[in-house]
Formats: sequence, structure tokens, C-alpha cells
Amino acid sequence: MNSLRMTSACLAFTFGLSACTTPLDPIAVIYYRQLGVCTHAQTGSGAITAPAGHAIVVFKVFRIDNTKVGKSWSFDPATMELASPPMKQNLGGTGPVPVAAGQNVTLNARVGILVETDKPDGSDAAATNYFLVYPMVAPAPGTLGAKENSSQVSYPFAADCNAIAGG
Repeated sequence: MNSLRMTSACLAFTFGLSACTTPLDPIAVIYYRQLGVCTHAQTGSGAITAPAGHAIVVFKVFRIDNTKVGKSWSFDPATMELASPPMKQNLGGTGPVPVAAGQNVTLNARVGILVETDKPDGSDAAATNYFLVYPMVAPAPGTLGAKENSSQVSYPFAADCNAIAGG
């Protein structure tokens, strides 16, 4: 069956018109929340101050549901990315965390992402709802990000990231 026919058969299944079997690998679900926006952070590599027209968006990853995945892997918050640009860089995180096969793993991993903003002080980033993705990096399984506060429309803004990182 050529790919066009297979796609048509799968689309027809979606609308209840026929059956299609497409095996999907189990995924891990990464639960996180957006804490706020700041301009000065202390990282493992030292202090970082966002340049004019930039801000640091701070997230907390608090759990990974790996119960459907039959393999262990290592979650590294430093590889997380924004689902849509303009992301300048991930400022790192708390370091890699082992994720056991078939387990729920509780975390307290912080992620800081440097983003471009329209305002020179970066405060407009506090009115943006950012979403994270975890790239397919072997041996990690496919993942899905689940943002706890995805309906929130504004976030705290502070010069010092420590003022918002406790969330």
C-alpha cells in the first residue's frame, strides 16, 4: 500500500469510516508549570543578566509519567525547548535525572529559557504563555509536555529570578 493510500485509510479511521492499525510507541508525559519571567539568574555556570530586549522565562518540571514506557532513560532539563520560537537559549537546569522504566518520577527541576521581547526591559514576556517540548534525543522515548497552568494569561515579572523560582 503506498503512503498516500495508507494516509487516506488512517484519515478515514479518524472519521469512523474504516479501520487502520498504526502502532504507536508509548510516550512519557512531562508535567511542568511556567513560574514567571525575570532578567537576572544565578546558574550553575554563574550569573546571567538578560540583555535589553530579552527576558528569562522560568519553568518548573515537577513530574514525569514514564509508566507506559518500558525503558529507562535520562531526562535533561537543559535540552528542553520552547514549542514555538523565538527562543534564544536554554540556560541549563538542575542536571540530568534518571527516569526508571514504568515509573512516575517526582522532580523539582528548574528550566530557564532566554527569549526575545519587544520591550527593552523584557516585561512583556510575562504576558506570554510559553510551552515546552522535549526533543527526541536517544535513548529518551517520545514525550508529551503537559503544562499545569496552560490557561493562565499572565505571570509574575521580577528582576531577580529567585523571587519567582520558588513556585
